[in-house]
Amino acid sequence: MAAILALLGAASWGVGDFFGGLAARRVHVLTVLVASQAVGLVGAAVWVTARAAAVVTAAHHAAGSTAVDAASPLHRRLRDVHTLTQHFLVKRSTLATAGAVLAGREVAVPVF
Repeated sequence: MAAILALLGAASWGVGDFFGGLAARRVHVLTVLVASQAVGLVGAAVWVTARAAAVVTAAHHAAGSTAVDAASPLHRRLRDVHTLTQHFLVKRSTLATAGAVLAGREVAVPVF
């Protein structure tokens, strides 16, 4: 498993380096740097939110019927974390939009 993760990490680093170099030819290097860091931060937020939701869901299932009661603190955490996953900054579609922006494509992002 560690070897697979290492290969995936190296491949993603190489692809990012290649496309970062291409982007730096079209726009200022600082713009590419800031945009890539922002996309990385959004990606990390999406991943952390998904993992947190999975952990809380697993704990809710493990607790059994005691977590079903609306007054249960675990039930409240389950509702809170699943509400958080619906926020526009941590939806998976945000990653696609950010990738399209970095690729130089026109995107229509409705505000409301």
